Amino acid sequence: MKKLALLVCALCIPLVQAAPPKGDAAKGKTFFEANCSGCHGEAAAGGIGPKLAGKLQKWTFAGFKKTLKENVTPDRRTLKPPMMKFNFSDQEFADLLSYLKSLK
Repeated sequence: MKKLALLVCALCIPLVQAAPPKGDAAKGKTFFEANCSGCHGEAAAGGIGPKLAGKLQKWTFAGFKKTLKENVTPDRRTLKPPMMKFNFSDQEFADLLSYLKSLK
């Protein structure tokens, strides 16, 4: 029984480590303004890049991060240039997504 309990605990450790950080929308807004608003417009209303406000509520952290790192959306659409690939920290991704999800 002890071995089974230890095995279950050991299997759960990667799940705990894989949890995304909690995003801070206020920090995400500042980050967006510095890195994204030039193309996606003020409050993500659109510009050179598409409107993001009100469009990311169902996105997961993992899908959002992968999209910005690889330029391929979770539904396998390739983002068009001039969209760049980004290598932000997990906290920066979480803050940015939190901000974008706060927009209507």
